Amino acid sequence: MRRKDILIQLSQRTKLNLKDCDLFLDAFIDLIKEKVSNNEEILIPKLGTFTSQLKKERETVYFKTGEKFKVSPKRTPKFKASKSFKDLVLKNDL
Repeated sequence: MRRKDILIQLSQRTKLNLKDCDLFLDAFIDLIKEKVSNNEEILIPKLGTFTSQLKKERETVYFKTGEKFKVSPKRTPKFKASKSFKDLVLKNDL
């Protein structure tokens, strides 16, 4: 499903026009990005939790040369699905 498909579905379900749905979706995505990048947690019941996670420094090997090097620690976004969302996906699994 692409962004346009999401906007059409939102418009049909909320009876809002596509422009308003587009503004809402932009604001929603911007809010999540802003809060997660500031190391805040966003909990959306029935969907899940958006957070950021600190990945530790680690050592790895460059496979072409066999040379070892360190990967710097970094913060990455993380999403954890809620139990009800996981159950729904599992129920619809074939």
